[in-house]
Amino acid sequence: MINSMICCVVFVSRATVGGCALTEGGPQMVGRQRPHPKGQFLSLITPSALMELSTISRIFYYRISRVFSLSRREIETLLPGVDTSGTEIRRFCAEAGRLGGGGSSAGGGGTASGRGQIWCKESRYRRHDGSCNNLRRPNDGTATFPFKRLLLPQYADHISEPRVGREGFPLPPPRLVSTTVHGDTSTAHAQLISFMFPAWGQLIDHDLTLTAETKGSRVQINMLTSYIDANFMYGSNHRVADSLRTLQGGQLKTVPAFRNAGLKPILPPKKVQPEDGCILSGQTNSHCFLAGDNRVNEQLALGVLHTLTVREHNRIATELAEINPYWDDETLYQETRHIVAAIVQHITYNEFLPVLLGEKMIEKFDLKLKYQGFSNDYDPSIDATIPASFGTAAFRFGHSLLPDAMEMRSVSHKLIGERKLSEMLQQPFDLYKPGLIDAYVLGMVSQPSQAMDGSITDQVTNHLFQEPSKTFGRDLASINIARAREHGVPGYMAYRKFCGLDDMRTWDDMWNHLPNSTIRHYLHLYSHPDDIDLWSAGVSEFPAPGSMLGPVFSCIIGMTFRDLKRGDRFWYENQGFRNSFTLGQLQEIRKYTLSRMLCNTADNIHTIQRHALLLPDYDKNPRVSCKSKQIPNIDLQVWKDKNYNEDKKFLPFLNFRLT
Repeated sequence: MINSMICCVVFVSRATVGGCALTEGGPQMVGRQRPHPKGQFLSLITPSALMELSTISRIFYYRISRVFSLSRREIETLLPGVDTSGTEIRRFCAEAGRLGGGGSSAGGGGTASGRGQIWCKESRYRRHDGSCNNLRRPNDGTATFPFKRLLLPQYADHISEPRVGREGFPLPPPRLVSTTVHGDTSTAHAQLISFMFPAWGQLIDHDLTLTAETKGSRVQINMLTSYIDANFMYGSNHRVADSLRTLQGGQLKTVPAFRNAGLKPILPPKKVQPEDGCILSGQTNSHCFLAGDNRVNEQLALGVLHTLTVREHNRIATELAEINPYWDDETLYQETRHIVAAIVQHITYNEFLPVLLGEKMIEKFDLKLKYQGFSNDYDPSIDATIPASFGTAAFRFGHSLLPDAMEMRSVSHKLIGERKLSEMLQQPFDLYKPGLIDAYVLGMVSQPSQAMDGSITDQVTNHLFQEPSKTFGRDLASINIARAREHGVPGYMAYRKFCGLDDMRTWDDMWNHLPNSTIRHYLHLYSHPDDIDLWSAGVSEFPAPGSMLGPVFSCIIGMTFRDLKRGDRFWYENQGFRNSFTLGQLQEIRKYTLSRMLCNTADNIHTIQRHALLLPDYDKNPRVSCKSKQIPNIDLQVWKDKNYNEDKKFLPFLNFRLT
């Protein structure tokens, strides 16, 4: 299982010395040659080999820390540099070399940077694995790179055992915290936000984080790129990316399942390992769906958004092909991918984050977008790698917003039905029914989310991924709490201090920050306030002024998105790079909204509110026609290449100059 990343990848990912790296001649000591593409390497190691290596490496690092009586800080700083070339771990690298052969990660004309010898050259387009975004530190934010730490990890043995309480006692079982603190006790709805809001949040989460682990004290690997690059639809390595392409006209694969009904295509079926992340029990002639992120089938709302974004990619590629008929498939694919990534960035920062964080936090963390002109805020000294506390706790706030059921609405916005959320987790089969994609889209933009608080619907705390023949499933709140402990994420109080907030040393200090009932529960569960789990208190704390979130989650999320904006060389507002848009193109992207995407990609939606993440309101957020200028479309004519000649016909887009 990929949940235990192996040294061969880790040493390339972290640019450390002494381990085995992947080079053109197969795995060798780090140093002389270009590394084998990591994404291809991952596909070469069997689950059984990964399990065996995980056990070997954990025993190895535990014993060496005990033999030399290493301190917590020494474990953090010294163990990642241990030479494993003479240990049992080495044979896994050799085996991968025999299986994988050679490979090169970059074309000629690049420069090597860092001890891992990743070769980079500035280009218009992102690499799928995120490497070479930062030309000084090309590993930063790449797929299979460790999450960064805002605070030192807390493990009971400083290596891998989940943390214990301040007094040395075991922490309360995650399931007990879930049932005691996060029961389905609230019926309050959010006053302004639609169910589309947490759905978009989960889509972005799946663009940023997917966890595995590494060596030393456990530092989990992010299997995805850290950047907002729409790789939930494109994939985070070339193998996945190529499998999703038609290789004609820049298009992504789809299936015309409803062609006879005059409806648009849907995602392709997942035929390899069809039950991975999918419950097929009782289904006949149905498959789960294939996308850039394997969690596309996790819940039906995700499947809807994946379908719509792929449709928009293909729509844009088709229009670009009409505007520039001499562009080849690669140019059309890459430029469309470049535009779609910019659109996803724009929607997230222009529509999602202002609602989530509020104006004060947007200003504090410098997240406000420019209305005109370019940005010169890119800072290569910023590490945009996702923090562990973001992926395991803070950005899992959306679980509080989930409703019990998902509504379906007609083209006139009338309620026509609903399905329990638990019936659609890893069971996206309604999307095979003509017209239901539109019905769910209209339901998502009209249905209110649950209120942001510590109450979580039992659809995910008792019935998560429940098979149709069963009466019980898993508990998402318990998973959140357990995952953070296993990943060494410190408790809530440690992050209050990190964020510069008032120190709460006693239970009495908490009364103005958390609900009274929550504090009373904590008194019976935890021995000391320092023991409280980050996710549990983070979703329960009172919101900061103007924000949906409390101050701790606002801090972690604000810092993360600040770094994603300022530390991404491909950020869509940036000026002066080969990947930069022209000013005319940038202004077109700024016009784009999520409502426009829904209008462009739905089958038969005629009206929608201007701001799809907010509930419709007659005065403040009225429904308007999809043809209305209040929901402007992007004008792709500004991508017309006026400098084309036969010599450039098949060259990459970066050689074209656009007006």
